Amino acid sequence: MTKPNDNPADPFKKALAEATKTLANTPDMNVTYSVDPSGISGDTVRLPQVTRRMTTAEILLARGTPMLMR
Repeated sequence: MTKPNDNPADPFKKALAEATKTLANTPDMNVTYSVDPSGISGDTVRLPQVTRRMTTAEILLARGTPMLMR
């Protein structure tokens, strides 16, 4: 029996990882999420961490969308 996913950010992170792999045309790429700066090292891409709260700022940053100053 599988345990239900209790982290609401997981489906978003999975979709973002799959989109990253598709856009890079590299299906074997590893996608990780970290508080460290984003970057690429070998076959691993490090994206900004997305917390359970999934704030708008976190989502935009993880997607690479610049936030406009308000």
